[in-house]
Amino acid sequence: MKNVAFFFSAIATQRLKKQRGNKKPIEDHEDSDDIEECDEESLAMKELFKVLKDHNNTFMAELVESSYRHCFEHEFETFLGEAQSQDLEECGAENVVRVCLVDHSFQSSLSLAVEKLQEARLVIDQFGFRGHDSSSQVARETGIEQARLSDKLTVLINDIGIAMKKLDYALYGGKVYKKCERAKYSYWYKCEMEAFINGLAANETFKDRLLKDMRKVGEILSNPHCEVIRPLCVDYNLIEVNDGQCWSIMDRRFVDNAIADKDIGHITPRAFSQYDPTKEPDPKYFKEILENSLSAVEVQLFCEDFLKLLNHNKKRHKDKVPCLVGAENSGKTSLFQPILGLVHHHNVATITKQRVFNKAMINRFTEVIFIDEACPSTLDIDDWKILTQGGYTACDVKYKTAKSFINRCPMLLTAQKKLEFPPEDQPAMDRRLRSYTFKSLPKPRKRAAEWLRRHPMECVVWASKQASTSSDRDESSDSSDEEDKWMMESSKKKRRTLCEH
Repeated sequence: MKNVAFFFSAIATQRLKKQRGNKKPIEDHEDSDDIEECDEESLAMKELFKVLKDHNNTFMAELVESSYRHCFEHEFETFLGEAQSQDLEECGAENVVRVCLVDHSFQSSLSLAVEKLQEARLVIDQFGFRGHDSSSQVARETGIEQARLSDKLTVLINDIGIAMKKLDYALYGGKVYKKCERAKYSYWYKCEMEAFINGLAANETFKDRLLKDMRKVGEILSNPHCEVIRPLCVDYNLIEVNDGQCWSIMDRRFVDNAIADKDIGHITPRAFSQYDPTKEPDPKYFKEILENSLSAVEVQLFCEDFLKLLNHNKKRHKDKVPCLVGAENSGKTSLFQPILGLVHHHNVATITKQRVFNKAMINRFTEVIFIDEACPSTLDIDDWKILTQGGYTACDVKYKTAKSFINRCPMLLTAQKKLEFPPEDQPAMDRRLRSYTFKSLPKPRKRAAEWLRRHPMECVVWASKQASTSSDRDESSDSSDEEDKWMMESSKKKRRTLCEH
């Protein structure tokens, strides 16, 4: 009983010292409520301190003894099955505390903690408790477990990871994603890590710790390569719709159980769109814009090019880039809106007017390149050729070393009139571009663009039924990228579980 009282009184004393040490002069009345609440808590701790410090307190002694007796009786009955034959008056001398290990990954940490208590000369008889295993031995030798239990920054980041999981948030590319409402699998971009951390700092559980290490935490978690908290893996071939069904971009059909149960929360489709897969698609304005300007054959060809905009990182060398040419109010720019309903604008790159830095937006997270109102002067002719043909290229980046990359992003252009390059370069550009000519709509719809962005799957499913069956479609679905991606995830898993077994 004295040991128990001493333990709780020590906690109370330490809490009081911490509160007294953190007191500051009151300069205004903004925090008066918090100070009053703190004083009330201090008074409560003082009373608890008095009760637990009194070693002769009969009531507390009886409570602790009753707890020990109950645990002893339960364990005796569990292992011997003869609780009635045991004289319970003798149980008072046995201080039995039952421990239930819920998460077995904490086994090595618990083993190490018990060892440290024994090193501090606390007498502990272990019964039914598994001893040290090889992993705890390794942890003891390397000090990994000690770091897990003692390093405040590590504990803070682990707690942030737990909070994100409980609130259906996830990390990807240094940014915060949130599980989509009504979705079974899908996560969608929510905010930057800096905004999330600042919002989390309003929580009293995290406030005092985050205010001390907010910059460090932000730098670690906002790194695009961060894996301290397990990041999402995006399956760019899947688009989730209603009832947990997913659209396979490569197969152009709906599939059930596209993601295994064990991978939910770790693998996400590229997007979620509310769409009933059992009904016929009704693309409305999408169909109206196409039929207003294109022939039936051209509609089929355009639908094929439109669907290829969703083929992530699969553009082949010198695959033709669709260029939508037309006057005002022709709806040509609105035809890109369904893509924006499935690809977040952060992952859409365009060409800026920053001269040498005009291609700096293209990076490893880019899903599609879109250039609106293009003209020959938008890029130098060499850049036009390199960008539209795909393959190896490089671009300058502000304040950094120039980066090289393999450009396999699908691409779409719009222009007021057909792009006319110098005569010596025109044949090369004609081989790289496929032009579609659009004419003004008789009745332009102001809300057409918004509707198309909100109903992308109406357009995608309809386009898949209209698209021409290209002979080289199978060739474009090269699986090498998927294999590389799988190998990368496999190697990450090995690194994560290196010391777990």
